[in-house]
Amino acid sequence: MQTNKFTLITIGFILVVVFGYQNSTRTTSASRALETIPRTNEDNTVAVLAGLHTSKSVNLAYIGQDLPSTDIYTGNLRLIDSSHEISNVINLTRRNGYDNQPSFSRNGRYMFYNSMRDGQTDIYRHDFSNGTQQVTTTAESEYSPALTPDNSGYSTVVVEGDGTQRLWYYTHEGDPVRPLLERVEPVGYYSWLDSTRVALFVLGEPPTLRVADIRTGLVRTVSDNPGRSLQTMPGSSKVAWLDKSDPDNWMIRMYDPDTRQTESMIPAIPGSEDFAWTPYGSLIMARRSLIFEWDPMGTEGWTGIADLSKSGVRNITRLAVSPSGNRIAIVADH
Repeated sequence: MQTNKFTLITIGFILVVVFGYQNSTRTTSASRALETIPRTNEDNTVAVLAGLHTSKSVNLAYIGQDLPSTDIYTGNLRLIDSSHEISNVINLTRRNGYDNQPSFSRNGRYMFYNSMRDGQTDIYRHDFSNGTQQVTTTAESEYSPALTPDNSGYSTVVVEGDGTQRLWYYTHEGDPVRPLLERVEPVGYYSWLDSTRVALFVLGEPPTLRVADIRTGLVRTVSDNPGRSLQTMPGSSKVAWLDKSDPDNWMIRMYDPDTRQTESMIPAIPGSEDFAWTPYGSLIMARRSLIFEWDPMGTEGWTGIADLSKSGVRNITRLAVSPSGNRIAIVADH
């Protein structure tokens, strides 16, 4: 998909969106304009005018929630020069209901996600060559399925019969085996850091970001008020997360579990909280139908790389990138 860029300029408290052309060998339509959002927004003009950050962050607790109707789109991802292009976007699920939380296998052949049918969520596996198969048929609801670091089965957040939410281990056939962390709950979201350590979003007032070792059971609290998107940096054990401590200025930060140090990376795009790493070390984030990229070694701010409105993609939330970087999964409104 070939796109232009547009620049978001703030002057005082007036936000002027300037649609312009960019001379590029990849430009085919002057009517498509994407925005570049500055890395720093200390006056918060963008966030205030957009009206999208709220003083109260809302994070999904699965118990008793009416889940939104969402679809999962997939597209080809290609690195050209220093930024990515997205093409061949298709609606993979295309049904009225909750299809969400995609993750890829290490070889990129499979995508795992959860789907709500018959009043509960189960794990589904999509083979990009052979179609989709239901993995679990349990009485419980499973969320956030992913392969375990040793590839021996699935990890998944399970809402148990008594309402307890814990991180579980399942076989490849979809059979529940055991909780990976007996005493840590209610778990909302997670990301594997290495073979034994996992970053956890634990629900509560306030919610907390924790790092746990499934071998020793040791749990360390890193911060309060994280966002739901926890993303391990490729090739490392560092985890990027969204700090919502300041309700008007959400900041993506990175935590190193080895040094226990946290560093600030870049302000989040106003109104967005989900992001994903590419294998080349850049971050991808979205707003409405637009996809943005930030390269810590290059651009100063978020740069628009795709406008997916013509593909019917609206109100993008979650994103996932395959380990090889050739495919992207996008969750958006049905």
